Amino acid sequence: MKRLKVRRIILGIAGLILVCLLLGACQGKGVSGGGEKSKEQDKSGKKTAQLTFGAGAMGANLYLYGSTLANILAAHPEYGAAISVQSTGGFEENMNRIARGQMDLGWIAGPEAGMAWAGTGDFTGKAEEYKHLRGVVAVPYGGMQAVTLASKNIYKLSDLQGKTIAIGAAGSSGAKFFWPIILKEHGITDKNAKLVVMGANQASEALKNGTLDVRTALSMPPLASVTDLAVSKPIRLVSMDPAVVNKIMQQIPGTYPVKIPKDVYPNQDNKEEVLTLGFATILATHDNVDEDVIYNITKAFWENVAEFGKAHTEAKKWDVKEALKGMSIPLAKGAEKYYREKGILK
Repeated sequence: MKRLKVRRIILGIAGLILVCLLLGACQGKGVSGGGEKSKEQDKSGKKTAQLTFGAGAMGANLYLYGSTLANILAAHPEYGAAISVQSTGGFEENMNRIARGQMDLGWIAGPEAGMAWAGTGDFTGKAEEYKHLRGVVAVPYGGMQAVTLASKNIYKLSDLQGKTIAIGAAGSSGAKFFWPIILKEHGITDKNAKLVVMGANQASEALKNGTLDVRTALSMPPLASVTDLAVSKPIRLVSMDPAVVNKIMQQIPGTYPVKIPKDVYPNQDNKEEVLTLGFATILATHDNVDEDVIYNITKAFWENVAEFGKAHTEAKKWDVKEALKGMSIPLAKGAEKYYREKGILK
């Protein structure tokens, strides 16, 4: 009996050793969920960086541009990056989340970013919170739009007393920063008008069904949600007052006068060009995102910039030679490397 027990113990130990050897062999082959694909990547030395990207509300141009960049990277794995596009409240939400390291990339507003970095204006004393922001690309993003129905007796922003105005999605730069300043200079505040927050598609629908008098947008025209509205009901773009534009520019550095064509939308009831303001939007990142990854994303952006032009007509004007115009924060190292190679930076 004792010999039999000893034999069983020896066999049990041998079995355990064999299992351990087999497991070690499997681990040596890289069985970690990646399968053959992981081994191919290891042999080539290429890895795809997975990044989060803050775009904007669904239906906004920011979201459209984010999706275009995602498609470019997906179609060209040689750039070694992939982005997951997230619908957000827009510029300010993106800027805050990137600054906190909660998001890798996203669109932010040039004027707002400049003040946050410098700790001025609404961001006085907060520069430390935004010290990790870095720029990748700056592109024109004007002009700002205020849209009403052609049936309404609204032609200028100063006509909006007693009206209901959508100033952007909750938490967006439009709602918290741009439009309150712009409207105030036209004599419109929450004391003599109703200012509400809602996203692009929701605002167009509210304007269509009569529960809203004006919807605003920071996006350059044409905006898809406004085009869809104009197809069913004639619209009018509401003009800024030339007498107060300079005052607004002083309060929002980085903005500049823009005139929107009188026929940029179907069924647009404007007799002449519409005065508004434009600014640069910045593709921003956090300074802890890998330098090589940012270099490749910058390269992918400009080598395929024509794809953005297919998504929106205004993007056809984007030019790498003006990639730094309106850049109000320091460049990311990877982006700086790319622009030096292209002779944009000396």
